Amino acid sequence: MATATSVQTNIPHTKTTGPCVMVIFGATGDLTKRKLLPSIYNLLSTGLLSREFAIVGMSKDDWSTDQFRKHVSDSLKQFTEGSDPELVDWLERHSYYVQGEFGDSEAYKRLRAQLKEVDDVHGTHGNYFFYFAISPQFFATAVQKLGVILLVESNHAAFEQTIDFKHGHRQRSVCGVATTRSR
Repeated sequence: MATATSVQTNIPHTKTTGPCVMVIFGATGDLTKRKLLPSIYNLLSTGLLSREFAIVGMSKDDWSTDQFRKHVSDSLKQFTEGSDPELVDWLERHSYYVQGEFGDSEAYKRLRAQLKEVDDVHGTHGNYFFYFAISPQFFATAVQKLGVILLVESNHAAFEQTIDFKHGHRQRSVCGVATTRSR
C-alpha cells in the first residue's frame, strides 16, 4: 500500500512539490470532482505532492468542511480507479471549505482566516496557488477580492491564478505579483 510520503523511484528527474495550499474556486463543481481531485490524487500517489499540502475549496454551496471532505472522498472513489483508501483519507483530512459568493467581501475574510489555520496545521508557509474552476464572468471579481485580502496581510504577496476556460475555449495561465511597501 502506498503512503502519503512514499516516492516512486521509477519517475525520472522529478521533484516533490514544496509546501502549499491549493485554493479551488468552484470547488463543488463538476470540473473539480471529475478532473482536479483525481489529478491531485495522482500527484500524491506518485510521491510528487508535498506532505505539507492542503486544499481549501470555496464555492457558493452552503457546505461545511466535513461535507466538502465527504465530497473529496466520494469523488476520488468514483473517478480514481483503484484508489488507495489510505491516500484518499490523507487527502480528505487535508481538505477544507469556505462558503461564499465570489463578490462577497466577508467570504474572502473567512478564506483568509481558513488559510491561516491551514498554514498552522499543515506547515504550508503561506504558499498558496489558486485555481479558478468558475464561470469567466466571476474571474475579475474573484481576482480583485483575492488581491485585497492578500495585500492586507503582507508587504509582499505573489499569486498565480490558473483560469480554466470551459466550453471549447483554450486554457491559459495568468501570473501576477503585487508588492506593497511599508513606510
